[in-house]
Amino acid sequence: MAEERSDLFYFEQLSKGDESAFKHIFNTFYKDLVIFIKQYVKDLQIAENLVQDVFLKIWSNRERIKITSSVKSYLFTAARNTALNQIRKSSYEVSVDDEALIKTDNRTPYEEYYSKETLNAINGAIAALPEKCRITYSMFIINGMSYAEIAEITGVSINTVKTHMFRAVKILRENLSLIVTSFLFF
Repeated sequence: MAEERSDLFYFEQLSKGDESAFKHIFNTFYKDLVIFIKQYVKDLQIAENLVQDVFLKIWSNRERIKITSSVKSYLFTAARNTALNQIRKSSYEVSVDDEALIKTDNRTPYEEYYSKETLNAINGAIAALPEKCRITYSMFIINGMSYAEIAEITGVSINTVKTHMFRAVKILRENLSLIVTSFLFF
């Protein structure tokens, strides 16, 4: 309790532009926030960058931010939202590793063309998924998270995660079966 009051005091000083208070808050929470965000993004460098973004936004908006309860809760909520925004953003950019799938020494130009077209179709189909399905699919397939981890991060039940995955796979199967069929008869 005394720690929360101390953090509130430092945050109030930070909001007035006190750089030493900012450094205190940063040093107090940085490592824990990196560890927390890394659970979402599965990459230490990205997690560190995202935490720095959180603190940059706090410093930039310091005069408008009003915390009445817990600095820790505020920071972890901001970190969670930043991580989810990154996942949403990256799910638009989510792509199967093009180079790894396309590069082989003994492909004909025809095979290379259709490999690239197939990858573009897969990436387009993933990008076209409804947002919640796309995020869940990306977290599961790309980031390798379990349903329980996804449920905890997104704040929904495991059954809801399963539903989003079921819908994503169903939509992808429908959309990609049409694409594969069109490639076969082209």
